[in-house]
Amino acid sequence: KELKKSVMQTAALYLACGIDPEKSKIFVQSHVPAHAELTWLLNCATPLNWLERMIQFKEKARKQGENVSVGLLDYPVLMASDILLYQA
Repeated sequence: KELKKSVMQTAALYLACGIDPEKSKIFVQSHVPAHAELTWLLNCATPLNWLERMIQFKEKARKQGENVSVGLLDYPVLMASDILLYQA
């Protein structure tokens, strides 16, 4: 219930800021199954050591120590999915 309200508020904010829905698509990414599916496929093909070598991951992992999350490690794969699916 709270999430749905937050999503609607964010969409309203985008429109209030001047984003033209005729030129830009506004959607909830988690409602697109292809996004999670492509991320899974890319995760299966991406070597772990490639992700561990990313400068952003190394810097943040040093700061966070043992509390570093998988989400931080996997973020480049998620971004690759964005680029491939949405040509962004």
